Amino acid sequence: MDSTGRIRHMTELQLATPVLVPYREETKLKDKFAKIGELALGLSDRPYTEEDYAIAHGWWTEYGRGHLEHFMLSPLGCVIEQDGKPLAMGWIYLTNSFFAQLGWVVTNPKIGPKIKAAALVRLFIMGEELIKHHGFKAIQMLSDQPVLTKLAMACGWTKMVQHDFLVRSLVEDKDDDI
Repeated sequence: MDSTGRIRHMTELQLATPVLVPYREETKLKDKFAKIGELALGLSDRPYTEEDYAIAHGWWTEYGRGHLEHFMLSPLGCVIEQDGKPLAMGWIYLTNSFFAQLGWVVTNPKIGPKIKAAALVRLFIMGEELIKHHGFKAIQMLSDQPVLTKLAMACGWTKMVQHDFLVRSLVEDKDDDI
């Protein structure tokens, strides 16, 4: 943690070189996702920086899904790239129990479905590795996207009951919209 009590960016959590995570028994992909898994291992990941916010904001806008203010994003963000081009982003939220959350997952709307799926698989693997590094035992993600849910389930995630997701900003400033 830094002097303000916030957890610092992922650079402390990552190895000095790009992380290539080998398949583990519990995250083996089903046969039909094997090629996507191979593509995922060829992608790179890096910590999210504040400079990436404009990209994420643009992606959310292009999908027509609104956007989040920068203060709502965890400092433990991850960017998945191919040849330096951002493909996907997600943020890890640590809790005071033994589970963490992968949240606000977004992909580049201009990429094809196979590379998008590969980037998401890489993001799932990276999220799992990050929370394990911190001693967490489970990770959750909320999804209203059937393709994202199906892909996560192919990677060993379990679908739970469906809930509405509610948020309320406690910021009084009218310029800080959600």
